[in-house]
Amino acid sequence: MKKIEAYIRAERLKETIQKLKEIGAPGFTYYDVRGHGREYKSGFTPTPFTPPIVEDILPRSKIEVFCEDGDVEKIVDAIRGGCCTAKPGDGMVFISTIDEAQRLKTKEKVQKLE
Repeated sequence: MKKIEAYIRAERLKETIQKLKEIGAPGFTYYDVRGHGREYKSGFTPTPFTPPIVEDILPRSKIEVFCEDGDVEKIVDAIRGGCCTAKPGDGMVFISTIDEAQRLKTKEKVQKLE
């Protein structure tokens, strides 16, 4: 089992969620977050979508998807398809291995996501 975490432009969240739904992603969670990355070093210019909360801290969205090992490439491609603008600040994707998952109610160990 894998965990995919993607930090993307907040204004691209809707398109990214649509792409995940189109491929039948098993489920996902998203969060509104703020962060600082390399885009300012690359000559990034704020847009109307980047409110001036702190000069170099920008709104982002974080998406988490738990999936089977064989679905990682399909899910990452969907995220990339929804959020990529080919400009600095598009974001990052992190993929981790999940050693174990348990259902809270039954304490059952989850072998496969359904």
